[in-house]
Amino acid sequence: MRNTYWRTRQQRITTLLVIVGGAGLAVGLAYFLSDFLDPAWGWVAFALVAAFIFFASLTTSLANLIPRFYRSPDLNYLLALPIPANQVLAVKFLAVQLQSSLGVLFLSLALLIAVGWGIAAPWYYYAAALPFFWVFTLVPAGIGLLLGMALLRVMTTQTLSLLAGAVSLGTTIAWFLIAGRPLEQLMPLLVRLAELFGWLSPLAELIAPISAGQLLYALASAAPAQGLRPLLMLLLVTGATMLVIFWLARHLFYQGWLLTQSAPASQPRKAARLGGGAIHPPLMAAVLTQWRLAQRNKEAWFAFFVLLAGYLALIFFLLEGRLLVWLGGSPAAALAAIVLGAAVALPWGLQVLFVPVNQLSQAGNAKAVMGLLKRSLWLIKALPLTSAEVVLTEVLKVTAPAFLLGAAGILAFVLLGEAASGHALLALIGLVLLLLSLAVITTGLEYWGYGPGEKLSPAMANLLQLLIPLVYLLAAAGPLTLYLLAGVIAGLAPLQSQLLLLSGLISWPLVSLLAIGVGWRLAVGSWEAMEID
Repeated sequence: MRNTYWRTRQQRITTLLVIVGGAGLAVGLAYFLSDFLDPAWGWVAFALVAAFIFFASLTTSLANLIPRFYRSPDLNYLLALPIPANQVLAVKFLAVQLQSSLGVLFLSLALLIAVGWGIAAPWYYYAAALPFFWVFTLVPAGIGLLLGMALLRVMTTQTLSLLAGAVSLGTTIAWFLIAGRPLEQLMPLLVRLAELFGWLSPLAELIAPISAGQLLYALASAAPAQGLRPLLMLLLVTGATMLVIFWLARHLFYQGWLLTQSAPASQPRKAARLGGGAIHPPLMAAVLTQWRLAQRNKEAWFAFFVLLAGYLALIFFLLEGRLLVWLGGSPAAALAAIVLGAAVALPWGLQVLFVPVNQLSQAGNAKAVMGLLKRSLWLIKALPLTSAEVVLTEVLKVTAPAFLLGAAGILAFVLLGEAASGHALLALIGLVLLLLSLAVITTGLEYWGYGPGEKLSPAMANLLQLLIPLVYLLAAAGPLTLYLLAGVIAGLAPLQSQLLLLSGLISWPLVSLLAIGVGWRLAVGSWEAMEID
């Protein structure tokens, strides 16, 4: 750090000019932002600023992990010196944390100053802003670095860099979209969040953004004595969290360092991919290979986006109110509709991405199509995977992204709608069961069609692959869905009984677990019996 910013006279002058100019720009930006802040916001403004600093520091440190940490010019030199590696790791870790916080210092200080002006904060609030910023950013910056080290175990350096950039941009845009809403629209959302996470209230002071917001509000309200407890909790939580972060980082550091050394920044992109892919475990390599092939299948992406747009439209009309009114205003029925939509539309759209459309268009008949689909599995057959790992690969490549998209829709409806947190938890569990069951069933039927079921006609095999998942959906989700619809549709009102509700709550997990077990055995057995020419 000293060699970069304060070694020569020119560096010192440049650093001072940047500090003075940045401070002036921050004050000017704060003056501009203060016109948009309502003094009635009170603690809400401080909570939003603390949340922005937290997530901005986390995502910035995640993006800086590879260029500023693993690929810093002096890291390899320091590791070669007779200095304990733990000390080198600690010093570099703190240096990257400081650099990450510098990346968000300008906008963060502008927001802190603007909020202080909005409620006429005393002078010591502004004096404490910079020390508060350095202390508060230690934890999120450390979490970002630790998260990046963990992600390097399951993805390449290029993928992590793209993910970090996307997450950083996405969180910043999301924050400004939320903070830019009028207070009368923002308060119900915050109240909703407080209701959902009310069970964490005894531990609220242990959450860094909450204790930081309390400290800022106490200083800005000219009540510094009330900020002593939040300050003490913030320091204790920061110290304890940093000890845990350092302990975990020591166990994650070397594998990430090895990965970044095997794919240096100057290496051509294709060679870097080969170097990164060669060190993946076979299971992860199989999943990544499938998705790389799917990325090239541009003809199928349109179908996926159409189904994804349908799922997003379902959530939009539920939040907008028209579809919710049709469902009798029942949030539980709306969540059930979201779960069913996610369990059907998303896996279907994702599965299309793995179908070689160009090759299938050249097939003359259904038998030839089945043969092409079967021969497309030869690459997986050549990998050093057990039969169970092959089935797990086929399941994960679809269920993992489908669950993320489905869970995002459920959480969006819970936060912006009127669903209870208990219903949201049940919806997430139900979504997991449906996705896993349908994926295992369809995989088992597909492999069965390529193996023991080859004697059947392609039309009969396709019919079975449609009917059996449909029967499972009716058996698993049918009773509970019927119970929810009985409270909406007048003609079904006699069916709304506690017995039907109980049977629905039992059948969903019971039938799903049974389907997973049967489908798994079918898939593993069919794969072992399959012969690919």
